Amino acid sequence: MTRQALINEIQKLYVEKKEKKAEIANDVYIFQKYPDLKSLFQEYKLSGERWHQLVREVVFFDSESVRYMYERTMQLIRRIGKDTKMYFKLKTELGTYILPDRLSDFNRLLELYEVFFCDIFHGLARRINLDVLSEENKSQIVAGKIQWARTLNDPLNLGLLENPLIFTMTRPTTRFGVPENVLLILSILRMKYDSVFLLGYNFRDPLSPTEHGILGKIAEGCSRALRLTLLQELIPEAKKFVFLKLDDPRVLSMESRAESRIREHSPRNELFKALIEWRRMYRGLHLRIASTYTTTFPLDHIHNVDKMYELWILFEFLDFLRSQGSNITIKRFPREFIISTGQYEYTLFYEKRYEGWSSFGALPDFTIEVAGEIKAVMDAKNWLLEDKIGAIYKMLGYMNNLDAPLGILFFPSESKLKEEKVHYGEGLEHHKDQCLFNCVLYPSSSSKDYDDKITRFNELLSLILKNVD
Repeated sequence: MTRQALINEIQKLYVEKKEKKAEIANDVYIFQKYPDLKSLFQEYKLSGERWHQLVREVVFFDSESVRYMYERTMQLIRRIGKDTKMYFKLKTELGTYILPDRLSDFNRLLELYEVFFCDIFHGLARRINLDVLSEENKSQIVAGKIQWARTLNDPLNLGLLENPLIFTMTRPTTRFGVPENVLLILSILRMKYDSVFLLGYNFRDPLSPTEHGILGKIAEGCSRALRLTLLQELIPEAKKFVFLKLDDPRVLSMESRAESRIREHSPRNELFKALIEWRRMYRGLHLRIASTYTTTFPLDHIHNVDKMYELWILFEFLDFLRSQGSNITIKRFPREFIISTGQYEYTLFYEKRYEGWSSFGALPDFTIEVAGEIKAVMDAKNWLLEDKIGAIYKMLGYMNNLDAPLGILFFPSESKLKEEKVHYGEGLEHHKDQCLFNCVLYPSSSSKDYDDKITRFNELLSLILKNVD
């Protein structure tokens, strides 16, 4: 038995036994009716964990939105951090993780594998580049185009009179070993090698069945392609490069020569252009550097979902700013970003600690500063938070403690919030310029939630610019 068995039993209460959610959260009721669950919970609960907390995670979670939030965040981390080493450490109450995490790496590898074979390889298999060379041959049997001047003059120049006559001939020959074809085979070999390497690597956390399945699919697909390709003769040549680093000068030199040839034959070689771009994306994955030690970020506990909600908001907002034309300079990934937008420039911090007037200090999720002066404090609230009024009072405390004119609270739902989301300090003597914005952002791929997200970010940006002016 494991903790997963405990979670499965809780799910059965709702799905199979048709218990109401409120009753499942009542430990007195449940433990009296299902005594085995009490002992199971005592054995596998986390330190300090209470029954109703675990039930909320298991029964009240919208797993689809949590999964979307995770996948979208990993995608945005790569997009925003593409000019950095990309990976960073994240501490939560359950441990320290490297993001993007291992499963995200493998999903990205699978995505690149599918792009390669669906969009590039199968098209190029029907339009292989080759060199046409003229090969010279001497023989008494005519097999090619006779070079009469050479045939008649060569014997005379050597003082020979040959009989029968030796013909000098040329005939066209094709050569497949051009740089772009070698790169095509090298790409398949590299994906296969990386997948097999990761399958056999002694991870501290063993591969999950999902991760094992991804790598196995890639390794087998690459092996099958190598067995069937018409370019099998290039495999020995490509193997000379497969153990080199992806940015080894010898590999980059071959890519450069391939690009030159592709430009000469454009537009016939659009797919080869796609191959070069694909190799850049694969190189940017840093797969062999990172995946050997990163672990999968678990989403089966509320603390980690809360942390993922923070990161999702951070990188969605940065992506929104970039789409609006802002220039984003990364000072410390992912802790400090300088935002330049027209006449405005400000710094966005993630988890910066402030001393304030209290010896306890303050650690809001996000802050915005101009020349060291706090202009906005932002906090992403818990995924399953019920006491939204308490969160609002905590934000007012941040604003007063840090002397900030603008406070933004991010909530994943509108329940227990007033319809009016932007509140000003009306009728106040000391805080009349303060503004509080309850910003509701729900992670979802639906068009409605996307439109709502853009609307909220526009409102948020407008308030920020008013205060940094």
